[in-house]
Formats: sequence, structure tokens, C-alpha cells
Amino acid sequence: MSKNALKSLGIGTFEDSKFTPTKGIIIDIPKDAYPELKKQVQAYLHSLGDTGFWKAGGGGSFDPEHPDQVELDPDTGKPYGTTKEVSGDIDVFMDSDLIKKKLGLDPKLSDVDVKSEVLAHAQKHYPSVKGGNGIHLAWPAPGKTKGMPNYYQIDLMIMQDAHGIGEHHMHSYRHKNSPYKGVDQQLAMSSLINSHPSYEPKELQYHGFGGAVKHRASKQVLSPDNKQRYTDIIHSAELALGPGATWRNISSVEDIIKWFEKEGGIEHPRLAQLKADLERKKAEISKKSVKEGSSDWFRIISQNLTI
Repeated sequence: MSKNALKSLGIGTFEDSKFTPTKGIIIDIPKDAYPELKKQVQAYLHSLGDTGFWKAGGGGSFDPEHPDQVELDPDTGKPYGTTKEVSGDIDVFMDSDLIKKKLGLDPKLSDVDVKSEVLAHAQKHYPSVKGGNGIHLAWPAPGKTKGMPNYYQIDLMIMQDAHGIGEHHMHSYRHKNSPYKGVDQQLAMSSLINSHPSYEPKELQYHGFGGAVKHRASKQVLSPDNKQRYTDIIHSAELALGPGATWRNISSVEDIIKWFEKEGGIEHPRLAQLKADLERKKAEISKKSVKEGSSDWFRIISQNLTI
């Protein structure tokens, strides 16, 4: 929940009419502040055993190792870059096995318990709360707002094979004036996997936070042939689109639609679920008059979209 996860500690924004900050303000993370922020946060994460996968989400598009900061646009000869100038938070994916090893924890400890251990560790240093997939930190940021300290929100996503799963949340933000968000790319992937031509409709399921494609009924993961990592992003790209597909082809809604441009684009039958979800999301948000990215926004889209 961008800028909303630490409300229970009295830390948030004035953007939510139902919440008034009392202990601190979460502010946007500017692109030019990212390098120093990453350096500072990684210095702390080193004590937890994993400095993290940083290329996920909107904030991850600032990272110098993100494909859009490395790969060259054939039209300009320069890196694609990102259209984002600020991010409401930074998602850092951390491997629970590395954390257990560093902290001397039982190797059999569940990810849920590892999150509790990390939370206890973090709370000694920073305002922190547990979230669904990890913990949220309020990281000290420059300045004050209305006499209260400013913070950046850092989300530590803690799970096994976190770096592989992080690739499934590494989106491209190179398209100017894009109407789509990262969550829309996940909806597009769900639409493609649910309509896989070699399986019955919805026989398969895309599990973004598991970094995998599963059989919906048995929950069995479709592992790539001769590869150890079932989270391999190329494997998922080829399952979604076919042989030869890469991360680039599934990196944004625009790129997924482009794959079908000769067959109707978003009107292609395999994107019917995506089109319906986008229309439903737009209608629900308009009806509720909520701000995109707010806690109410996340609740609404989670209740009304197809997986």
C-alpha cells in the first residue's frame, strides 16, 4: 500500500481524509534521491543477510541495474529509462533462506516466522509494521512537514527465492503517458495464463507473489524444463505468449498488447479478461471516487478483479 502501510503507527499522509498523521509523514521518493537511499538501506539490510532485489515496482525502475536503464532503445541509441519521477514506496525483495542463515535461525522456520524475526530486528532501528508479504519500514527522509519528521516507505518483501519472484514484479515504465499501472501488468498475465490455448479455460493460474504458473486445482507448479528455478521469468513469458517471448514482451500492458497487434491487440480473445478487468476497475474507482494508490483503491481492485 503505497504511503499507507504505517498508519497504525500514526505515520502516513494528509491525502486520506479519514486519517490524520500524528507521528510522521510519508513523502514521495524522488528519482534523484534513489541512489543514496539504496546505499543507506542496503547498509542496514546487510545485517539481515540479503541486501535485496531492487528492480521491482515503480521505484525499481530508477535502479541502474533495471533493464530499462541498461538496454538501448533502437530508435534513440540511448537507454529506455523510466517516465517516473517519484515513487510512493520502494519494494525490496529479500530471500528468507539468506536471512535465516545470517540471523542463525532454524532453517525450517516458515516465512511467516522469518518476517516476525525481521520485524523485531527492524523495530530496534526504525518505525516498522508487518504486512502481507513482509514488513514496512519508515525510513528517515529529509525535512519535516507540519513539525513532524518525513519518512520514505520501504517495503521488505520476504520469501524464498525472493530474487526470482522479484523479476515477476519488475515492470517497464518507459511508455510515456501510460494509463496502466504495475498491477495492470499482473492482470494481463492472469488473462493470458487463464486462457492458455493448450489447457482448459482457467485450468492454470498465474501466481505473481509465488513467481510461478500453477495448476489451479492441484496447485502444482509448472517447472521449466531442465531449469532449477521454477520462477524463471523467461519460462513464464513463454507460457504466457509462446516460444521466443522474453521479459520485455511481458514487461508492461503496452508490450503485451503489442504482441497481439496483428490479431486485434486488446480485442484479442486471450486479452478479454484483461479488458473486462480494466473496465471494471475504472468503473469501481469512478463510482467510489477514491484516489488511485490509496488503501481504499487497493481494497476495491482486489475485490473486483479476476485472478
